[in-house]
Amino acid sequence: MGAGGSAPAARRPGAPAGAAVVVGALGVVATLLSPAAVRGWVVLAVLLPSGPLVALAVRRFAPQRRTQWLLVAAAGAALSAAWLGVLLTWIPLASAAMLVVYLCLGTSAHLALGTEGRRGWVLAVDVAAIAVVGAAGALWVRGLVGGPAALQAALLAAGDLVLLAYLVALLHSRARVTASVAALVGSLAALELHHVGMWIDPGDDGASPWSSALVVAAVLAVTAAWHPSMAAFGDVVSPLVAPRRQVLVMVPAVVGLLAAVALAALGVLPPPPPAVVPVVAVAALAAVLLMTTSFTLSAEVDREQLETDPLTRAGSRVALERLLGAQIHQGTAPVHLVVVELDEVSVLARRQGRQAADELLVRRVRDLAEGLPDAVVCRTGPQTLAVVAPTASRVRRDETPLGLVAAVRAQLGAPVGESGRAPSTTAAVLTVPPRAEVSPGGLSTREIVSALLRHAELSLLVARDRGVPVEADVARDGAYERARRLDSDLAAALAGVEQIAVHYQPLVDPRTGAVRSLEALVRWEHPELGPVPPDDFLWAASLQGRARDLDDLARRRALEDFAGWRAAGVEPEHVAVNLSAQSLESPDLVERVTADLAASGVEPEHLVLEVVEQEELRDLRAVAERLVRLRRLGLGVAVDDFGVGHAALQYLLHLPVTAVKLDRSLVAEVLTPAGRALLGSAVALSSSLGAEAVAEGVESAEQMRAVADLGFALAQGYYCGRPRPADETAALLATHGAGRGAAAPTPL
Repeated sequence: MGAGGSAPAARRPGAPAGAAVVVGALGVVATLLSPAAVRGWVVLAVLLPSGPLVALAVRRFAPQRRTQWLLVAAAGAALSAAWLGVLLTWIPLASAAMLVVYLCLGTSAHLALGTEGRRGWVLAVDVAAIAVVGAAGALWVRGLVGGPAALQAALLAAGDLVLLAYLVALLHSRARVTASVAALVGSLAALELHHVGMWIDPGDDGASPWSSALVVAAVLAVTAAWHPSMAAFGDVVSPLVAPRRQVLVMVPAVVGLLAAVALAALGVLPPPPPAVVPVVAVAALAAVLLMTTSFTLSAEVDREQLETDPLTRAGSRVALERLLGAQIHQGTAPVHLVVVELDEVSVLARRQGRQAADELLVRRVRDLAEGLPDAVVCRTGPQTLAVVAPTASRVRRDETPLGLVAAVRAQLGAPVGESGRAPSTTAAVLTVPPRAEVSPGGLSTREIVSALLRHAELSLLVARDRGVPVEADVARDGAYERARRLDSDLAAALAGVEQIAVHYQPLVDPRTGAVRSLEALVRWEHPELGPVPPDDFLWAASLQGRARDLDDLARRRALEDFAGWRAAGVEPEHVAVNLSAQSLESPDLVERVTADLAASGVEPEHLVLEVVEQEELRDLRAVAERLVRLRRLGLGVAVDDFGVGHAALQYLLHLPVTAVKLDRSLVAEVLTPAGRALLGSAVALSSSLGAEAVAEGVESAEQMRAVADLGFALAQGYYCGRPRPADETAALLATHGAGRGAAAPTPL
């Protein structure tokens, strides 16, 4: 239709729907007031144009939605044929036409729900069970109390229950109830009302007032088609990924039929007529089989959904856990597990947005799956993939673990964008032995898999630090037992706190060497394993959701020690504590920090909260609001490890930063011309934001002089002082604290 024909509709989008309501209301009145002898034919006159009117609305407003709405139009035409069969008392025509009505409406609802694959089969089996129960129940009731003809009764009950099941599923599938959807629901309700009338007045030949309900159904269907919201009909519901809700109809129906059969056998209910008994028995058996099949299929669908990453369609972390569990439980040969972190994904997300990054991730997964057909690819994090490859296959028999890493990286090496550069990836590989080669030490398969994955994640961190792929043999280095011990003992260590200590590393003025500030660092002395590297237990805490507990412990201990230094007359300007992403994203962060300050008696201006830039925050806006509230109280906010993490300049733009700590990898280049230029720009940027620039990782006198010349306010590193306990820190403050006559910078 041309633009000239559509302009009036654009100016008055609701006019056709309003006209349908007015005409329909007049039709209902005409039906009720017409003589009984011609009332049925008046209803037919209203039904006949309803199908073509729906089709015309589709063509005019939403041709792209043709399939579902043409099914509704076909249902309208079939309803007219069914009513004609009623008027002519030709039951086969009426029944066949009603079957078409139900098929068209059910198919349209099925398409609207977005079901596909096995989930579509689950819905179909549920609908079949409901139809069987409805037909059997209708024949039973009809044999006892009468009603429409047997074929009609079975068909109407089965079809109505099926439509009810679809309606329940639709309304529980995050449906967006537009005016068109509401009108369609009303149309179905009117149709059901007419069927109730057929049971109450089984001899109805069109003369009954119940026939006016058909007019209401037709009018509401036409209104739905002509309303502007019809254009969004295909978007009314999202795919049915939530637990299926048609079971709210299917299970009561099947259980109700079985209960009725049992009560009839006990004499509580009247039994069905003898001619119907075989039908009810077969229907009950079929309903049970269908319900069992439905639950079996649904369990498979749920497992498939749980084990499939929705974005890339690769395996999920759950699928990887199941695969590794099978390997260590019944594997006969080792397998290689390669974990890779696609740094390019996060870079692209910052530069071009999340959609572009998602598209790249999908391409990378497809490249791996096509290039390594004997391997299984799983997605274990936002930009982390795991590849499991057998070692016994002819392709991999002589391949080393690092050789597999090279093969994986080769598949990920296609140029990105116009630069033509190969993507940056961090990779680690583990050799996972079969069960026979692992000493379980009393561990369950689940515990071993959990420890194995944790070891893989820690190996990936090591690979990032070293800048080269890392190989680890979990059977050789006892990673299972160590990882399990760290995971299980961390909670006990946090509860007892005697194993957890807080050491302090000084931040000094690079021009004078005076200690102005301290950074609180958590240390764990395991009673059996000895000192645990911070990366190990900090990562364990993050995986367990205990990173916030560690932050709270460090902050409270630091404030207590600060109060002790104050009492001794050696307090620094402030003490800094790190905040993990879990702490920053906690809604009660402000309340917890202020409570710790009040308990210690330390003023807010003496506490600095350090945001670790390498941790990606999911809701930067909410985090910024919390830090602004704390900044208004007087606390300082520092960005730690700036220049190497996820945030880039976003933190400086959105957070109330008072200090910027340049990462050690950048400070290490301070003696080179390029490094000096870069760090000088960073100092100028910090100054323009009203923040102090801090140089991390200062390891020599030359670096100390260089950062002083560049204008850094503070320096931190082993040359400035190593982390030490609170009592040793008090002695350091007594001799090198600010205002105590510190001489030229010297190693502490």
